[in-house]
Amino acid sequence: MGVFPASETVPAVLRHAEERRAQQRQAEADRRAVALERYVGAVGGQAEAAEGLGVSVQAVSKSLVAARRRETGEPPLAGLLELDLLKCGAQVPSMQEWRELDPGHRRDAAVRGALVWGALASTLGRLQRETFAAAEFIAGVHTGHLDPEFPEDAAEQPSLVSDEDTLAAAEGGDRSHALTYVLSDLASTLESRVHAAWRARDWWQGQADQLNELTED
Repeated sequence: MGVFPASETVPAVLRHAEERRAQQRQAEADRRAVALERYVGAVGGQAEAAEGLGVSVQAVSKSLVAARRRETGEPPLAGLLELDLLKCGAQVPSMQEWRELDPGHRRDAAVRGALVWGALASTLGRLQRETFAAAEFIAGVHTGHLDPEFPEDAAEQPSLVSDEDTLAAAEGGDRSHALTYVLSDLASTLESRVHAAWRARDWWQGQADQLNELTED
């Protein structure tokens, strides 16, 4: 009685079984990655997700980067552009530090947090818009829809685009492709950071408003 198909040897069958197990492990890892991505978005950021899961922010970040690497085969720009937003302005306390403050100081910290995250969201938003405009301009020159020799088109050149970049786009080739992809990816990454920053700002503002109501009562 034959256990294996006549056309397959024992090593081949074992290899196929291992491949199926690897595919199952990959599918499970992908499901966990999707769940983590959704959780991070739902709670407002990696720091909040780390606190809710009881792990470090570094662990959450590494898990997200690993998930994106599986999807694309290469580390995406989003994984390389991990902005330490709290160091971009006045320090905002962690959730644990904030909860340990007395009510008066907690309100002041919440107001400061709302102001800092609001400023970050506004600044990141401007960067995102300028980066997206730069990507569109480079792509337009590369495809011939924009001609930098025409004053009207040249006037649209964003401040982030140098004359050298415009020349490379007009000549075509790998560099203009790279510029377009990098600028587009950067704009997309910044857009996600903008949304996260606004969510953080709204959360801190909500805490400040609640504490204001308690103080008034």
